[in-house]
Amino acid sequence: MITVKKTAASDFPRLAIIYRDGFNEPPYNEGWTSGQTLDKLKLFSKYCEVFSILYDKELAGFLVLNPNLWKPGEVMFGEEMAVDKNFRGRGIGTFMMNWMVDYAKSRGFKRVMFFSNNKSGAYKLYNKLGFSKSDEVEVFSKELNQKNRVLK
Repeated sequence: MITVKKTAASDFPRLAIIYRDGFNEPPYNEGWTSGQTLDKLKLFSKYCEVFSILYDKELAGFLVLNPNLWKPGEVMFGEEMAVDKNFRGRGIGTFMMNWMVDYAKSRGFKRVMFFSNNKSGAYKLYNKLGFSKSDEVEVFSKELNQKNRVLK
């Protein structure tokens, strides 16, 4: 059985490991440490809603929702989400996405948004569940090194 609960501070160390492991594998390859992911979860807990995903009462993932990033009261933004690799393939991702939509609706939001790496396995899931690319937002990026700078 899959359930969702508000994350307690005592869950953070385990969720930090799930976070680290999930974002250190391809295609992300972030190189984060458990300390960095723990710090990030603690930071999120100050301005976002952090939820633990349980599978048969065992921590299996998490979801971070930000109700204030874009168009407060209209857009619920999914900051981060991850499922422990040992629990994948059990419908947790589908459950988590449907739960996020239902939760946002129950709070009066009109839309949910989130970023996704288009090479991730979850990207296919999002499309399958009816999510689509936003017409409003594109992510821009620029590698920073000594040779490139903003031209005047």
